[in-house]
Amino acid sequence: MNGKRMMLLMATNRIPSSGGLSENTRLFLSNGTLIDITKLKSGDRLLSAEGKASEVERVVQFTGNLVKFTQTFSHVTTGFEPGYIPYGVVSFTVSDTQALVFRTLQRLKVTRVKEKRVFEITELREQLREAVGMLMLPVTGSRTFFSSSTVREAKDYVKRKTAASDDGYITWNCVAKNIAQLSKELRVSTKVLLSPMNLEIPVLKPWMDKWYEEDVTSDKVEALAWLFGFWIGNGYKKGAIFGLQSEGHDVNDYLRNCAGKLGMICKFKKREEDGFRAEATLLMPDGSRDRNSPLTNALEELRFYLHGKKGDPKSVPKFLGFEARSVREYFMAGLIDSDGSTKYQQGTVRACIKTTHQPIRDGILLVWRSLGLNLTVSFEPEQMRRDVHQNDTWIFDLFEGANKPVFWSILEKCSCERKRNPQKDKDYRPLLCPPVKPNATDVEP
Repeated sequence: MNGKRMMLLMATNRIPSSGGLSENTRLFLSNGTLIDITKLKSGDRLLSAEGKASEVERVVQFTGNLVKFTQTFSHVTTGFEPGYIPYGVVSFTVSDTQALVFRTLQRLKVTRVKEKRVFEITELREQLREAVGMLMLPVTGSRTFFSSSTVREAKDYVKRKTAASDDGYITWNCVAKNIAQLSKELRVSTKVLLSPMNLEIPVLKPWMDKWYEEDVTSDKVEALAWLFGFWIGNGYKKGAIFGLQSEGHDVNDYLRNCAGKLGMICKFKKREEDGFRAEATLLMPDGSRDRNSPLTNALEELRFYLHGKKGDPKSVPKFLGFEARSVREYFMAGLIDSDGSTKYQQGTVRACIKTTHQPIRDGILLVWRSLGLNLTVSFEPEQMRRDVHQNDTWIFDLFEGANKPVFWSILEKCSCERKRNPQKDKDYRPLLCPPVKPNATDVEP
């Protein structure tokens, strides 16, 4: 796209030599609010990738070529308006000279042909491209080992070629326009790396300090954060009541423990004698359910009710996108415990959550992406299924991506054993390059 206006930011802590952002971009200020780039001025303080403030020295406007990056997807778009982009797809526009960081799956394939073996391995190499010059790009090379070669020679070759990657991926830098130099195969396996939201503005703990009139401990904050997520999935809009499975002892015991930490009593009641449906009500010591309940009052005052009033539709407040990391993790663990499932599938781990409510849909996207984690969102339109009416449903598949420590930290906080330790499916195969914990600031869309 030619002739589009771009804006180049000059910040005191890092001054880019080239590149820029398109004029329809919004940026985070250091306090977490979004600002249109066209309204930015010298002296404004932007949020850096490290979560610190970066003062804008000047804003330069110029006209140049733009490149638009859109996450690939396989969603069905027939029946929608032209140009429809499914919910949750990452899309952004930058100058064609903007430097970006990419992550490419390192292919390691062995083909046996009669008495020889061909090893195909992707690695980062300097390549000469016509009209571009020398570039550092991932390429897939091959080497043939004949029957006369020893197993040690093949193993040494693989070890040498994969030594630069400790998690089966190659991380590399490139300006936006040069991504076109990749082969089709490698473009499919390449992603742009983004940063998690490192800014933390605690809201829950100050609220609890005021409610309890003391400096509350971290285990109390974590208990209420988990209850928020569990209530979003299994709670009733009328207050501190949850739908449960009577045989889900690990989850039910954890619910009882969380309630106890907050000074509440958990009362269970089986709903059907011949089934597994049950209810849990959280009561105060005086027997009241909602009048003096820290859970119900927090749901109202912190806007887990859409308009802040008991009985309103459920919602996920925006402050969770900037909360302390532990609060965000316990919230997601509670939501997975209630409405989610986890499993190994096609060689990777995923958690799945379904919702029919748009405010909850937006909240899941906000919190998960703020932690620097991957997700895909599929959509099932309103329909009749087995004589039951189903509303529009969004299905989230949540992945670890390049941020494995955070992903597994969330699963470890789940109370349900089978969700903490997902089962491997029959197609599961271990990675050829055993993964280790990468830098937690790297994330792919």
